[in-house]
Amino acid sequence: MDYLSFLLGAVIGLLVFSLIVLGISVTIYVLNAFGTYRLAKRRGMRYAWLSWLPVGNEYILGKMSDDIASEEPPYLRRSWWMAYPILSGVYLLFAITGSVLALLAVPEYIVRIQDAAAYGTEEILDAVFSIFSTGGIGMLIVSQFANLLSIAVAVIGSILLYRIYKRYMPNAALPFAICGGIFGLHWIFVFIIRNRQPLYPYYPQDGYGPPVYSTIPPRETYSNQQTPDGRER
Repeated sequence: MDYLSFLLGAVIGLLVFSLIVLGISVTIYVLNAFGTYRLAKRRGMRYAWLSWLPVGNEYILGKMSDDIASEEPPYLRRSWWMAYPILSGVYLLFAITGSVLALLAVPEYIVRIQDAAAYGTEEILDAVFSIFSTGGIGMLIVSQFANLLSIAVAVIGSILLYRIYKRYMPNAALPFAICGGIFGLHWIFVFIIRNRQPLYPYYPQDGYGPPVYSTIPPRETYSNQQTPDGRER
């Protein structure tokens, strides 16, 4: 009876914890999607609604970063931005696969724990080390690949989002990019800049010194750009 009470309590505790994690995850997803959607709509991007979809969100942010790169010297598009949504999609696939393998292994683990509780310490050790069974090894491999992919996604995403941050909050662009990649905070930074006025860099005529940012966009290109007060050079 004590064992059944303990098992029931553990199940309820796990359920509550899972619901809390799910609620936090959904909140983060919605805020990130809304922030990206607002940025895309304000820039007049096509298919801004993709911001609400997994992988589609990374596509919109990558495309936005590439568009911004093409607006400034040396006006180069960087086609490698497509690696961001592609790797994000592969990571999502591995994450789903790992979750499915974990769910499929649950019945076996429950049986082992029940046997361990019924027959003693030796069986408890067997239950603990059962993670190294065939299914456990499969989950371990998938999780390692997923970890490597998550690092690659974080690095590429930070590089691309750095350019976006520079357009909306130049002084905070580098801290945003670094903290966003290390701590997974891009969602909140994207949400923060969603309604900000874009800023455009104006470079010194002699080519030296940092750019001056203004809300006035160039009329054509930076080779024939206007000054921040609206006059042409």
